[in-house]
Amino acid sequence: MIAGYYLGEVFRLVLLDLHSQGAIFEGKSLTKLMEPYSIDTSTLAEIESDPFENLIETGDMFIQKFGLECTEAELRLIRRLAELIGLRAARLSACGVAAIAKKKNIKVPSTCSITLILSRLAQSAPMALCLRNTRTLESVCSRR
Repeated sequence: MIAGYYLGEVFRLVLLDLHSQGAIFEGKSLTKLMEPYSIDTSTLAEIESDPFENLIETGDMFIQKFGLECTEAELRLIRRLAELIGLRAARLSACGVAAIAKKKNIKVPSTCSITLILSRLAQSAPMALCLRNTRTLESVCSRR
């Protein structure tokens, strides 16, 4: 639920849903995007690591992989969606760590840091989620 093709599939399905609502990709063919499991986690990592404010690398990737020329607004939405899905994955990872800490009776400070390394993320730093004062994790981690 936090890696591989699963995250890419969540991303793909959200994009298709937004398209069906008429929010994005109006009048464009989504043939390549319709293929199940055509996006993996590395695609989301690539989107998140696009260093340019205008997301030119993400735009080029969508043209190459899916034959979709995206507007600037669509690219910003794509970037935000990739960030949200990555954040969800990091939080799910944190839940696993908290459960192990609770089970093993390990005291963890109220500030925990969980690092999620996305598959094939080569030159970019790993995405980190710093869980600070998160009630759920804090309550789980501080219990004996």
